[in-house]
Amino acid sequence: MNYKKKIKLIIKSKITRNIKCLDGRFVRFKRVNLEWWSQKNNVGDCLSPVVCDYMLSLRGLSFDSKAKRTTHLMAVGSICGAGYMNETVWGSGIHHEILKGHVVRRSHENRILDIRAVRGPETEEFLNSQGITCPKVYGDPAIIMPLIYSPKDNTKMYKWSLISHISRKADIKVCDDIHMIDIETTDYKNFIDKIVRSERIISSSLHGIILSEAYGVPTVFLCDGMEDQMMKYVDWYRSTGRENFRFAKTIEEALSMEPMNLPELSSMRKKLMDSFPYDLWA
Repeated sequence: MNYKKKIKLIIKSKITRNIKCLDGRFVRFKRVNLEWWSQKNNVGDCLSPVVCDYMLSLRGLSFDSKAKRTTHLMAVGSICGAGYMNETVWGSGIHHEILKGHVVRRSHENRILDIRAVRGPETEEFLNSQGITCPKVYGDPAIIMPLIYSPKDNTKMYKWSLISHISRKADIKVCDDIHMIDIETTDYKNFIDKIVRSERIISSSLHGIILSEAYGVPTVFLCDGMEDQMMKYVDWYRSTGRENFRFAKTIEEALSMEPMNLPELSSMRKKLMDSFPYDLWA
């Protein structure tokens, strides 16, 4: 490696990689910078600021509060290890694209990953394989949502509701007996209202599954089109102790399938909340 190239790598590794967030926003210095896809119209992506704002409010803090140093925080979503910045991870999971060739530890020399909690054992095992130690604290932060928002009307209106993964919306065709809940929204309250008014949910969206189960609605995982992303679903089910989870390959199969028992989330929720990285703030 020639001298100039080495200098450029050092600059990128130690300086410029921490200047921007994943979605292109410039960092706020001496602040904790929450990483989430702010430009996407997707319930799962918009939950991170909702949950983290709630957690900070419990201590009289906000993302405007001064931090000990400039930090990137990964919470809701499959963004653990994404990008090249130093990061603190609280409940994030690994995405299948990272497994295809992105090696977390070696993506940049001297990169710091401060792991407080991960979505589940799949993420933990992958990080361990990269030489990164994880505490055995599992849980997607979306399970905290029932503490943040409680629908006023839980009257059941729909026998079955379907939540399609955002990438599969155009391909889904359903009969009139199934109510569609659109994942492509940032109105999480309306989204949750529709979930709790359903007797049962069919979902190919991970956060459709997590929110439905967190709010006590039995859910069938529809894996059609999600075969290459199975890791994140396995991560969630394993985190709740359901190693041998069931899934449907078609909507017709899902309608005839008995949903798995709902997970008991109170203990997971407490451990996850106890692990929130308040110490990042001054």
